[in-house]
Amino acid sequence: LVILEPKQTRFKTSRILIKGKVAKEATITIFGEPVFTNKKGEFEYTFPLKKGSNLLTIKIIGANGKEKIFKKTFIKEE
Repeated sequence: LVILEPKQTRFKTSRILIKGKVAKEATITIFGEPVFTNKKGEFEYTFPLKKGSNLLTIKIIGANGKEKIFKKTFIKEE
């Protein structure tokens, strides 16, 4: 998993667009919801932010069945 955008972790907006890339055969879920990739393995997800710390959790299952969990915290400032 590679997170392409955003590069920063602090925001003043109420939502951000997460862009990433995984191996073509991988499946992704964010908060239990499937996220679909294009033919290059790229995906987009709109992540709502509440004031303070917001933990994004992405679950990736590779073609070999191995599961990985990716976590990143984003901060919404006042």
